[in-house]
Amino acid sequence: MSSTGLCLKASGEGLEASLSTDCLSQQSVWSAISNSKLHLATITQGGKSLCLQIDSSNPSKVVTNSCICTNGDPNCLQDTRSQWFELVGTNTL
Repeated sequence: MSSTGLCLKASGEGLEASLSTDCLSQQSVWSAISNSKLHLATITQGGKSLCLQIDSSNPSKVVTNSCICTNGDPNCLQDTRSQWFELVGTNTL
């Protein structure tokens, strides 16, 4: 998306992630976190980590929510698959 001038921005917990031209915002910076590197997280203005997540009521929608089981706790029993994303580079538009 770098050639489009657009980036993915978090609007807040439980809200849809959206394309934005505000690419310098802290909420537009994403990092792969967790041991699997499949959780993509950003930091809110309040300092909270939010991960991309498939909306359970609408699987075609991507929202941001508190990250699930990203602290390496081997006893975490929550299903994290709704927060698994992998970015794939491409050179086509």
